[in-house]
Amino acid sequence: TLADQWIVQKYNETVQSVTSNLDKFELGEAASSVYDFIWNTYCDWYIELAKPRLYNDGNERDRRTVQYLLVTILRHMLELLHPFMPFVTEHIWQHLPHEGD
Repeated sequence: TLADQWIVQKYNETVQSVTSNLDKFELGEAASSVYDFIWNTYCDWYIELAKPRLYNDGNERDRRTVQYLLVTILRHMLELLHPFMPFVTEHIWQHLPHEGD
């Protein structure tokens, strides 16, 4: 869907911004980019856009797609956050389902 394409594009833009800022040792800007993506893009918009698709019994494939994207983006966000919050991100990572579980 457009929402799925949008969140992937926004995530990729955030990765580029964070990487660039970390390369320049601009830690505050890098952290701000991650924070902005998590709260203003992922939480405020994408999760809200995903809710109707998660609770729609009519389209199993669409529900699985949005579940996959929600978890995948969350995992990647934890990787981006790890340099700033290693203990918190590790704790959350330990509680996520992984392949083979």
